[in-house]
Order: sequence, then structure tokens, then C-alpha cells
Amino acid sequence: VNNSPIKEFFIKHQGKIITKQALNRVLNKFCKKSARKVKMICERGYVTELRFSIDGDIENKNLCELMQNAKDLKGGCQEGRIAK
Repeated sequence: VNNSPIKEFFIKHQGKIITKQALNRVLNKFCKKSARKVKMICERGYVTELRFSIDGDIENKNLCELMQNAKDLKGGCQEGRIAK
């Protein structure tokens, strides 16, 4: 049984519309994981923030790098609380 914590992250939007599909494409491509419980925060019809969790271990630094390198997702990310 994999007992690693679910880490929660959020990505700040930087000028592109980001979607759950784009997020999952990026995560699958780079680390064979997908986001769960994706919640979008919108302002004036644009997605400004994506909050999501990833099962298992992924380093925040690596996640930030892949977000910045991904064509679909230009944005800084931060790790939120780690779910128990």
C-alpha cells in the first residue's frame, strides 16, 4: 500500500488560459502522474489560479520547472498544505 501523502499545489496564472486538461497533459508527459481535485479560480472569465493535488511524491522544485517549461502552462507554482 502506497502511503505517501497527497501534496497540494497551486499554480498562479501568467497570461495564458490554463485548463485541467492542459495541466494533466503536462503532468502525464513529465512525470506520469495526474492531478486530482482540480479547482480553478477565475476572474473576469480567465483562470487565474489552479489548485490541485497529486498523489505520491513529486518535488515542488521539479513541478515549478516543468510548469515554466511547459508550453501550455506558463506560471509559477507553490506547494500548499500537505494533506494528511
